[in-house]
Amino acid sequence: MSKKVSVLITEPAQSDITVIADYIARNNPRAAVGFLNILEETFKVIVKYPFAGTQKIGVKYNSVFIYTTRKRYSIVYRLKDNNLEILRVLTKYQDLFAII
Repeated sequence: MSKKVSVLITEPAQSDITVIADYIARNNPRAAVGFLNILEETFKVIVKYPFAGTQKIGVKYNSVFIYTTRKRYSIVYRLKDNNLEILRVLTKYQDLFAII
């Protein structure tokens, strides 16, 4: 029987999520909740299929995966000690490769 994979959201990723949700909520609180629901569902997909993302080598992170959801949000993560570590959650308007 395989170990259960845990999702660990780093402080930078949590900050990203908060900033994005707050920005969306200013104009549309319901859409902000939708954004959070999208992330929750996406995290479930990534846990189930951790290699679904595209593997990249970054400047700050040696080897990460990037999973893009709905062409709007990029989730930067890595697998570490049977955990899925969410490093960043970025919008399509951010320079992904400058950040990772």
